[in-house]
Amino acid sequence: MDTAFFCELPEADSRYPLSLKYVLAWIYNPDPGSKFDVSTKGVREKLAGDQDRLLVTLKDAGYDMFLGYESGVVYGHYGFQLHGGERDEMHVFSMSTAGEYRNKAQLLWGLTKSFIHEGRRKAGRIRLSEGNNEYSKSLLRALAIWQDKFGIRVDTDGCWIEYV
Repeated sequence: MDTAFFCELPEADSRYPLSLKYVLAWIYNPDPGSKFDVSTKGVREKLAGDQDRLLVTLKDAGYDMFLGYESGVVYGHYGFQLHGGERDEMHVFSMSTAGEYRNKAQLLWGLTKSFIHEGRRKAGRIRLSEGNNEYSKSLLRALAIWQDKFGIRVDTDGCWIEYV
């Protein structure tokens, strides 16, 4: 298993073309009515023919994806936007895994642990969605069990993961 933040991948990285295709597919096909869909619709429409400008614009707005790779395939991601006065909060708005990887608990847990570990470089805390779905709630409960080992504090009610 391998992981990377998309915005940190150099174009010369062998994973870049696959990662670009994956990220663009999510940008151009967001969940209808989601906050990402609504808040980025104007810029996505305006820059639809210029993917380089679109990627730069979204990156400048704090958007990024943490990607998981296995056997040359992107198997999952955490999509987030940096928030806060110092951009010291990561607000996760998308968590997903490719269909054939959904039942591979070890890969999913590995992606989550890597995201939590690597996220420390980006922010002081993470908001894991708004807690309005069972997947994020169950993930927060699981992380709460491991919080001492991971060096985090988990607020399952507010959906926050704080680094300690």
